[in-house]
Amino acid sequence: MTTAIFARTYAQTRREIAMLLGDLMLTGTVGGAASGSRIWSGDITGQRANQYQGKQLYLDGGGGAQQERPIYASGVYSPGSASFLGSIDVLRPFVTVPSTNTTFLVTERLPAGAYNDAILRRARTAALKMLIERYDHSIVLDSRIKNGTFQLWAAGASSAPDDWTLTGTGAAVARRTDEVYPNLPYSARVISDGTNEATLRQDISPYALFTGEQFEARAIVHTTTADRVRIQVTDGVNTFNSSYHNGQGDQELTITGQTLATTLSRLRLDLRIESGSAVTAFWKKVGLKVGDAVYEYELDAAFMWLYRVLCEDGGDDGIFNLEIPSYAWYINGSQDPPRLALIPEAITPVFGRVLRVVGQVHPAVPSAETDNLEVNPDYITYKAAEDLLALLPWGEQDRRDWRTKYGAILREAEVLERQLSARPLPGSKAARRF
Repeated sequence: MTTAIFARTYAQTRREIAMLLGDLMLTGTVGGAASGSRIWSGDITGQRANQYQGKQLYLDGGGGAQQERPIYASGVYSPGSASFLGSIDVLRPFVTVPSTNTTFLVTERLPAGAYNDAILRRARTAALKMLIERYDHSIVLDSRIKNGTFQLWAAGASSAPDDWTLTGTGAAVARRTDEVYPNLPYSARVISDGTNEATLRQDISPYALFTGEQFEARAIVHTTTADRVRIQVTDGVNTFNSSYHNGQGDQELTITGQTLATTLSRLRLDLRIESGSAVTAFWKKVGLKVGDAVYEYELDAAFMWLYRVLCEDGGDDGIFNLEIPSYAWYINGSQDPPRLALIPEAITPVFGRVLRVVGQVHPAVPSAETDNLEVNPDYITYKAAEDLLALLPWGEQDRRDWRTKYGAILREAEVLERQLSARPLPGSKAARRF
């Protein structure tokens, strides 16, 4: 989780730049779409047919987002629509058909690709020159499970969280903020399809280290359906199950006092919704203790520097008021990603407690339309707009007039750029070799 985030998305920034340059003709939400290359919307208004012919359509939110198409025809209303909505036809069929929550914009002179290039170029330039603070809560102490609190989602908020695999016909997973472990931003919500089981799964490697070992598995999960949700450990020989969730909100499911086979062929933890009617489960924290105590943990690969490491004190979940002294931890940079290493002589990891790792990262460059900019969006807006001036069919006088009108803001953006700092916080330890 990054703290220095500005509440302006990639999509919003693109629209602001297009408005600033006088290039934004139309914005709206799709009311219906044909399977090929036509959309309808009550927001498509105009005085005449084909008013938007030759302009550029871009889908900037919802189903089918980030598709760009030239417009070859448009209508104030379409006879094919019972609601008499305006229509737009594009030259190439949509790869993913827009849905009724899809938002769009129409630009007159520059395609969305040009806006994207300018935004990303300026975002990368600034990102390399600055560091921002980040918290990571993905480490569960003395556990073999990676991303045990579901904080890392590199594949996106609707794909399985990092290090986990979703299985089950019709199963769906999503990153959620409404049912979470205390003071953590995310949980993993899994929904079964109403017939089949749905499972989040993680395989521990190398499993051969744990032959004949006792283990302990624990998971905190929220559901309101009884007798359908449980955890399961398998070793290729044996299957170990927890009791079922009682359907009364948050509950910790456990498997204790069990021993792995001496001929095990895997070590797998499953977070299961059993087959039957549709069930929703919010998985919040998971741990698997087996073998020797764990003193090294993979770090979020984005970290450049680490500043502090804090731990739950065991009194209240999500209260990180126990600081691990700087002398008790170091960064093992010999592996990729680097590892946070605890010094055995200085600390004993307590199974199940969550760490809060505080460090610095370079700001992320946006990719999804809903991504917030981690670089000052005003800087991006005006510097990207300046770059795009060279692409517009304006005369030199037009460009001089624009720079005169917005000159003070451009100068402010340049001052901000000169003030960007990539200095680590005092006392930080390098997470990567430079």
